Amino acid sequence: MRLNYKSMAATLAVLTLANPGSSIAQTATPVVVQQGAKVAIPQPETLVILIRTTLIALNQANQTGNYAVFHALAAPGFQAAATADQLIQSFAPLRAANLDLSPVAVVTPELNQAPVFTKEGLLRLTGRFPTKPVQINFDLAFQPNAGRWLMTGLAVEPVQLVAEKAAEPPKSPVKTTPVAPSDKKKTP
Repeated sequence: MRLNYKSMAATLAVLTLANPGSSIAQTATPVVVQQGAKVAIPQPETLVILIRTTLIALNQANQTGNYAVFHALAAPGFQAAATADQLIQSFAPLRAANLDLSPVAVVTPELNQAPVFTKEGLLRLTGRFPTKPVQINFDLAFQPNAGRWLMTGLAVEPVQLVAEKAAEPPKSPVKTTPVAPSDKKKTP
């Protein structure tokens, strides 16, 4: 696995961990994991749990500066690619920006594409939490391990939404009182 650190607009960062030489080419077919067993894409509820628990764990690590638990929850390959101390350095821009990921606990994530397996057999979930004023984009990879899905890669990108221009209230139409023609003739 390689650690690929990219600078983002607004001086925030994305951390991406992926298998060496892996392409992000995706296949929609389940992958063979052990002795001919096929792994299916989890149920939608499970996908939401994977997304939320991963980002909540990242948020707690960012808040405390302690990445030991976040590191321990990851897949073995992720653990080998980055130590907890390296994660502290990698996520420093998110901590410095004081990014609060806690809304992911209650906001429903929206996937940009259907969950897919990469050619390496990783379950890839890409989407966003439509929070305001900062939207949280994510790209997560998981691998099956002893009956559980373990995080093996992630990218988190906070996106500052452009404030919508306050729309002017519609102008009220000029109210007029219709004048009915008078049946009476005016006398001079």
